[in-house]
Amino acid sequence: MKHFIRIAFISLLATALPACNGTGAAGAPGAPARDGGSRLFPQVASTISEIKVVSVRDRALEDGTTQVAIAFENVAVYAVSAALSVTWFDVNDFPIKTTLSNWKEFELASGEMRELVVTGPGQQASRYSIAFRKSR
Repeated sequence: MKHFIRIAFISLLATALPACNGTGAAGAPGAPARDGGSRLFPQVASTISEIKVVSVRDRALEDGTTQVAIAFENVAVYAVSAALSVTWFDVNDFPIKTTLSNWKEFELASGEMRELVVTGPGQQASRYSIAFRKSR
């Protein structure tokens, strides 16, 4: 049985790793490749089970700045007050201090979907992460 589990795990790993090899598929979320390199997929963290992230898309603007569109919906049967923050990171994976990372408060009715578009702090942003939390 242990041998079967080990083989199943290795098979799962072998099929999952090519998708994470950093080459990124067209339209995959993350920071856009600026030099033909890899795309880094964003981390999405949420402490709210009522909010479902539908999609995360990004693009590089003409000046090289990253713009991100985050679509999310309220899957609860009641309205939800929440907040969203996008943290931007430089090429050394350090957070960039910017007011663009401040929490953005919103309220969603039951079943409501919304898309929020945010623009990064400039070319120095090579990666981003997205977080949701309940409003205070």
